[in-house]
Amino acid sequence: MCGIAGLLGREDKGLVRSMADRLAHRGPDGEGLFTDEGVTLAHRRLAILDKEHGAQPMHSGDGRHVIVYNGECYNHRDLRSALEAEGVSFQSHADTETVVEGYRSWGEGVVARMEGMFAFAVWDTVERTLFMARDPFGVKPFFYAFAGGDLVFASEQKALFAHPELAAVPDLDRIRERASLEFLTGQATLFQGVRQLPPGTWAKVRPGEARVDWRPYYHVPVEHYGSVEDAARAIKDRFVASVEEQLMSDVPLGVILSGGFDSAVVAAVHQRLSDGPIRTFTVADSDDVEDYREARRVAEHLGTEHHEAFFGLDDVLRDLPQYTWHNENINYTEFFFLPLFRMTRRHVTVALCGQGSDELWGGYDRYRAPLPLAHERLARIRRAAPAHAEELATQVAQTHISGSSLAEWDQQGQLSNFQLRLVDRNSMAHSLEVRVPFLSRPMHRASRAVPWGWKLHGDPHGLVEKWVLRRALEDVGLPEDIVWRRKVPAGRATSPGVMHAFEAYAETLVPPDRMKRHRLRGVFRLPAEQLLFDLWEEVLVHRDGQIRGLALEDLA
Repeated sequence: MCGIAGLLGREDKGLVRSMADRLAHRGPDGEGLFTDEGVTLAHRRLAILDKEHGAQPMHSGDGRHVIVYNGECYNHRDLRSALEAEGVSFQSHADTETVVEGYRSWGEGVVARMEGMFAFAVWDTVERTLFMARDPFGVKPFFYAFAGGDLVFASEQKALFAHPELAAVPDLDRIRERASLEFLTGQATLFQGVRQLPPGTWAKVRPGEARVDWRPYYHVPVEHYGSVEDAARAIKDRFVASVEEQLMSDVPLGVILSGGFDSAVVAAVHQRLSDGPIRTFTVADSDDVEDYREARRVAEHLGTEHHEAFFGLDDVLRDLPQYTWHNENINYTEFFFLPLFRMTRRHVTVALCGQGSDELWGGYDRYRAPLPLAHERLARIRRAAPAHAEELATQVAQTHISGSSLAEWDQQGQLSNFQLRLVDRNSMAHSLEVRVPFLSRPMHRASRAVPWGWKLHGDPHGLVEKWVLRRALEDVGLPEDIVWRRKVPAGRATSPGVMHAFEAYAETLVPPDRMKRHRLRGVFRLPAEQLLFDLWEEVLVHRDGQIRGLALEDLA
């Protein structure tokens, strides 16, 4: 996993090197720079495959194409075999070389063949075009903006602001949307002029062009299962294959173990496929947390090499500026990701997690009865009053009518713009690659083929979330009560004591009169939320990441 950055429109090594320096945490193992007439590309490398020969930017064998790549292509060996059958020869074992040679042979069709998580750009030195692409779920980020006639792109927004003509200006309308829904819809960001390449799309741009016309490439084939038993067999086979495929690595691996069903089955399958004990990792604010205790029980049952850690209010107060800098977002309830991935990185370079299961298989309580959430979100939209409030309200009204429609909406925005963003930013903050086996294409096809009634199953008083998924994976080596244990949401539930203490602390810094005087008065419900906005603005706008010595009291 890596960090990529680029400038289309001219050559400027100094600028693009500065952009890449802001991504050093994403790639501590190497750096590279490429320039050509009208383009400059940079790369920061976290070495996972072929550590000796995978340096980037990487050229195709004929020298025509140059790639900067962030991701893993899990089926790159199959693609490599197909390319070798066409006469292509390879100089390394890195999946990056497979991707650039795939583009050389198949053009934009390469992304439809790739199984994995990725965001990359390829410069064609003959056509003078830049090809950009992002994986189907948006596991890996790709931000871009136009500034002074240039197109700049990068893995994180902070890198874009190295451009002297692109200022970090808050988009207050999108901040109101963020406060309304807890995530952003579409490809907007919290900064004016900064956009994301949508998941599952590619775009081709020439120097001097002032727009990015992206095209979708990801389409889910229609499948059908005749019975629950047929579906369960297919789901199990695909999940085991997905985990096995994502164990591809030349560096140590582990599993993020939350204590819930999703991460437990990832760990169970990984353990079955391994010769010795696998490594697992869990954090919480105390051993009173249910998920923390359940994670330990899973680890003991599987016989893993288990690592645990606690964090407290002092950790939050000390690390929240750093957390905000890396996340580029207004959030505090998911702070636990930072200490979790910090601990994990001390032992492994790659970890698997259970992210994505809930959105695809009906795992959230809100899917049981979406109407109360609709009323709550509509009230927030009215209170926050973004300029596009009517558009947001229409989306909520149209998607919160059933569990299935809400789950589909979550897959379009909440998954990539909230859940996967948290995993990417906080893991890469510690140069840790985190993989998501539930989000393989075969697993996605299976989830689309399964009726909603097989996902959220039972009568209204006893609905079981992810029912068919649990049926499919109930014999992977876990106790029955773990397989059928009801979901406990992460975030606040991982550190209830710390979150309560932080919110109480925020009330001392943000009294009611200060909330009333704030330029976004009425937008934030809690003093802690307003404090996080002020911190976000201070860290990313006013200080541009220069956070040494910054304390939350400075914002009072």
